[in-house]
Amino acid sequence: DVIRAFIASDYTLKDHEFLYRGRAGKQRALQLSLTGILEKGKLARIWGAQTDLREIKETRSALDRRRNFQNLMAGVSSYMIMTPVNQSGDVIEHCLREVCEFIGADRSSLIWSGDSDTHGTVNYRWSAREVPESDEVSIEDFPVLSRTILAGGVIRIEDVASMPDSQATDRATREALGITSFVTLPLTVAA
Repeated sequence: DVIRAFIASDYTLKDHEFLYRGRAGKQRALQLSLTGILEKGKLARIWGAQTDLREIKETRSALDRRRNFQNLMAGVSSYMIMTPVNQSGDVIEHCLREVCEFIGADRSSLIWSGDSDTHGTVNYRWSAREVPESDEVSIEDFPVLSRTILAGGVIRIEDVASMPDSQATDRATREALGITSFVTLPLTVAA
């Protein structure tokens, strides 16, 4: 493809995108600019430059995903602001579903802890499948992670089974619920 395009363009290519698979089978992309040097009517040499487009494409993809997430959050915020109080429960569950579908999660819960430092109540949840979950959450079940949340920290665990032994109780509770990865975000409500 590149050779044909090079010959067809009279031995000059500018910003030609070349896609191929690397050694590990990973998709690669280069931008090529080539100039052929002819001597006595024959191609003697090729001068060229290349740019690896992989990082550029990954950055664009990450920016697109971030913009799409920001649009989702703006839509969710507007939706929640405009909803009458008597419909807020359905709207919150709908919004939980939208966020889960966007990030590829199979469930989400909104837990209210109020003034309690020992337990929380699951006020809203959404799940793609039926999962047994309690409406009460005790920090005894999540002793290490709950300290992070109560301090306002964000928790992101990509593989529950790989959680360290220092978080054995937290890990066992998550595994018992069938949770394999999770993100926990503290939300603050101000009066």
